[in-house]
Amino acid sequence: MSYPKKIYHWIDNKEVKPASRKFFDKVNPATGKVLAQVARGDRRDVEKALKSAERSYDAWSQMPVIKRAEILREAVLLIRARKDELAEIVALESGKSKKDALGEVGAAVECGFFFAGEGRRFFGEV
Repeated sequence: MSYPKKIYHWIDNKEVKPASRKFFDKVNPATGKVLAQVARGDRRDVEKALKSAERSYDAWSQMPVIKRAEILREAVLLIRARKDELAEIVALESGKSKKDALGEVGAAVECGFFFAGEGRRFFGEV
């Protein structure tokens, strides 16, 4: 697994450089080693991300809840298929052991399956 040297914002389904052009260090807390430079967002980046979310809202909200649940389930299956790689990232970023990081990914998978299942129990109540 290779860790990226720069991590940008993800807006409108693409990497976006921060408006401020500023970055901060992402450090492995166990070693103190700098893993990457991460985009430092500001108000302009948040506004851009919110506009993107607003553009997507109508299509997503009009999609049947069963279809949304299927999309979530497919995402969870992808996470489960790449659990070892994702656990490596969690371990690097958190300083946790690989075993503990794998447990974190497993917990995320279980939560994802739970919420995907909730889509089948949609009763129109909030």
